[in-house]
Amino acid sequence: MNYDENENSHSITMDLENLRQKYSNLLIQYKGAVADYVNYLNIQSQQPCGNFTANSKGIDQACYNHIWKKSGCGTGTIQPAPDANDRWAKAQTLNDIIHDSWLWATLTDTTRRKGCYGNSTNYNKSSAPNYKINNEPLVSIKGQAFNGTGSAGQSSATTLQDCIASCASSNTCTGATFISNKCQLRIGDSPIVPSTQDSYAIIPKEKQLLLNMEDINQQLLDVNEELVNKIKVSEPVYDKINADTTSKNQELIKNYESLLEERRNITKILNEYETLDNTENEAEIKISQNYNSYILLFILAFVIGFLLYKMFGSGNINSLQAPTSAIQYGGDIGVNAYYMVFGLIIFIIILNFSMKHLTLFTPLKI
Repeated sequence: MNYDENENSHSITMDLENLRQKYSNLLIQYKGAVADYVNYLNIQSQQPCGNFTANSKGIDQACYNHIWKKSGCGTGTIQPAPDANDRWAKAQTLNDIIHDSWLWATLTDTTRRKGCYGNSTNYNKSSAPNYKINNEPLVSIKGQAFNGTGSAGQSSATTLQDCIASCASSNTCTGATFISNKCQLRIGDSPIVPSTQDSYAIIPKEKQLLLNMEDINQQLLDVNEELVNKIKVSEPVYDKINADTTSKNQELIKNYESLLEERRNITKILNEYETLDNTENEAEIKISQNYNSYILLFILAFVIGFLLYKMFGSGNINSLQAPTSAIQYGGDIGVNAYYMVFGLIIFIIILNFSMKHLTLFTPLKI
């Protein structure tokens, strides 16, 4: 072997060793990233409601106690929470239980005030329930931005920590972007994108761990491919130096296929994460719409009742003409009786409709 061949062989050997060392270091990082993700999931599953999603039914007592306390209740006659094994409770989803507990905490009648607070006057005055019962922590990533699928409202936060707190306390915020001392709250899910150095993407920690796994996985795939190509190009020389080229090459190909499979799994998890987030947002929107319908029907029923009351008092029993009140005199039926019957029929229809379609707003029986 001449001098040029020796130099070429030495250069190839160094390149391959450097690539293998880089691959080995990345593999250690990847295993650490996987371990961090699994550990995080284990910690989340130990939360009182960690094993339940928005549409889960059969909520256990520990989770119900947690929801009841988070709503502000727990010092009244019902403590630590209503019975989770009650037939009504077993049929409700996690979001239903959260909403019902919020009703107990915010409605002002004596039954709910005593049942929720007892003698306490520290009432929950929120305008909507908080469905983020598991309080997934948010993290920030510098130089990135999170756009989601739309705006989740305005925030007056002027610091990064205040922006994180603002998103965490919002019922609709799934992430945010903090840039130039302005906090942009977002809904829905989307990838994070590169931005300026003074920009921070604020996203759930689970998503950040998944993105970290995906990034290292892609780096491993790139180095793996570079190694395979390097070996193929240098095989004539490399075969003289290292007899196990073929086995190393096969090992890299096997690792490459394994990494591709893991990447598909990570992509699947990210897609499921986005689907779950969209489902919860749709459930919150539907509940808000039903609640507005409930208020409208209540006002309508009140108006009908008031009109019926006015009809009862509008008759004139001293008139020589046929009576118009709802009371019968001398065999004649007052005109108002027909109005009253018609009004009662309409009222019953409305009440029946509301009972069938607004079951989410039926307070817990005690």
